Amino acid sequence: MKTIIVPIDFSDQSFKALQYAGKLAATNKAKVIIFHNLAIIPGLVEKFTLGNQIFKILTQLEARLQDLIPLLRRESNFWYEAETYCCAGSFIQNLNDLVFEKKADLVVMDTKGADSTLERFLCATAVGYIKKAICPVLLVPQDTEPALPKRLAYVTEFEYDEKLNINQLVPFIQDYKPDVSLVNIRRSHDDDTTKDDQLFYDLEDQFPNERVFMTQLFTENFTEALDEFIQVHQIDLLTVPVPKLSFFEDLFNTSFAWALIHRATLPVLTLPDAPYRFSYKTDWKLKKVAS
Repeated sequence: MKTIIVPIDFSDQSFKALQYAGKLAATNKAKVIIFHNLAIIPGLVEKFTLGNQIFKILTQLEARLQDLIPLLRRESNFWYEAETYCCAGSFIQNLNDLVFEKKADLVVMDTKGADSTLERFLCATAVGYIKKAICPVLLVPQDTEPALPKRLAYVTEFEYDEKLNINQLVPFIQDYKPDVSLVNIRRSHDDDTTKDDQLFYDLEDQFPNERVFMTQLFTENFTEALDEFIQVHQIDLLTVPVPKLSFFEDLFNTSFAWALIHRATLPVLTLPDAPYRFSYKTDWKLKKVAS
């Protein structure tokens, strides 16, 4: 993890996420980029000639971001670099542009929802961004204290590209060296599990960590079973693959991964299905190279 981007809105919750990112960065002297996006409707500046006013606001916001750097670095005894980036327009587009430009390894965000109708419209929230993210995103709940993860649980139903997910997870494990639990969620009424059983144990060899624990949870209520597992094994970081949602899945939240994200009470590391570093499924990199 060489570069970590932290979007902030100057709220206490976003500062918590920034402190958490600082703790991660100080471990391996990574760079933290503090990002703020001014929520405006794309095209509004050009249509109403608001350029000068927006520039003044961005200049003031940039100064506020710069004031944060010495405070944060002092907290970690100056063990990591930091820089700032402030812009206006589409939150998701601007953040993904920055991720690609800076070759970011991780985005760290708080889990607070949008405070305004405009923010909700622009999807300027963690959940809104995760749906379009092109790199792993670590969600930090409000009451989380900055600390390195010691026990990570990777939770999967084996419905996605597990090799791609683990390729994204490997750098995180190598840098922070948590104990890893591989948790396979199964429905109690599943009959033929032979294929999943083989895949389950094949995955163990792909983790660069000797302390890998294998667990299968047969249940109809996965949230209850997972809550018990987290408590018993003192898990402090969940990791889930994030699938693209169909219209009805997005409407009714039928995906178990999204259910975990929406009810997160501890940090959650989400792995996108089209990361810019690994996946041929995204045309993001091709567009950027061509432009």
